[in-house]
Amino acid sequence: MNDENEETKTTIEPTEPPRVKLLRGFQLLSPEERRATAARGGRAAHAGGKAHKWTPDEARRAGKKGGASEHLVRRGGRPRPATESK
Repeated sequence: MNDENEETKTTIEPTEPPRVKLLRGFQLLSPEERRATAARGGRAAHAGGKAHKWTPDEARRAGKKGGASEHLVRRGGRPRPATESK
């Protein structure tokens, strides 16, 4: 046997054709069109009484709670309990 021929043989396997990502739904819209569609949906939800309206106090508590726990969790620490301000 000739060792050189054995080593230089290469097998060419068929490769898959590159996959093309198909855009669907909102991906087809431009950023301006997406923003306009979202705004119309938000106005319709509020008009129909289906949307949640945050009070300043609710928003403040949610912001404190979410921001504190998320940052601490990512660093491996335990989240600080949220303190209620009155």
